Amino acid sequence: RNDLQVAHQRFEQSEAGRLAAVDTATTTSAEMKLIASKVAGLELQLKESDSKLKATAERASAKAEETQAQDATSQERRTEMEELEKKWKENLASLEADLEAARGSTKNA
Repeated sequence: RNDLQVAHQRFEQSEAGRLAAVDTATTTSAEMKLIASKVAGLELQLKESDSKLKATAERASAKAEETQAQDATSQERRTEMEELEKKWKENLASLEADLEAARGSTKNA
């Protein structure tokens, strides 16, 4: 009878151990699913952030190109204005020389 009680006690202990192992495995599985879900969410956020970053970089690049084009146009206009100012000064100097020459010839006449 004593052997039967010991055997029964060992069976209950091993059954309790088996149930504890199943419970641990179930908990671990649930935790792994939760972690996998969080990882998937983070990957999605990363992709969205990456897309936003690429779009921002493209806009910045386009703006930089536009600014460079505007700067080039401004420089061209500045150069044109400088050339016109130079011609105007040359013409003014020529007119002043002609005026002085005309005054001189009027005095001599």
